[in-house]
Amino acid sequence: MFEGFSSQELDTERGVIFARAGIDREHDDAGAGVRCIEAPLLALWSASGALPRLYGDVLAVWRPWARHESDRGILASHFLIDDEPEQIADLLAMHVSGEPSHVR
Repeated sequence: MFEGFSSQELDTERGVIFARAGIDREHDDAGAGVRCIEAPLLALWSASGALPRLYGDVLAVWRPWARHESDRGILASHFLIDDEPEQIADLLAMHVSGEPSHVR
């Protein structure tokens, strides 16, 4: 069950696997363009948070992984659902119903 994880990533007594940016990034890079999310993907993030500053086009991070993506930067803190519950609910409802929700 825990094969392939280093001792830094794993606490077998508690059955916990700790994510590390380094190994996660290595795994992501190895799978980019090889494995793909086939279901429609809705990516939401804080428009005033770190992701737009770090990546510019936040959805570009997901394009190698997803065939059908939509996105939205939300004017909220890191806690989107706490700050904008109605907007998040509306976006999720549109996404599930198949309505386009991609707005820049």
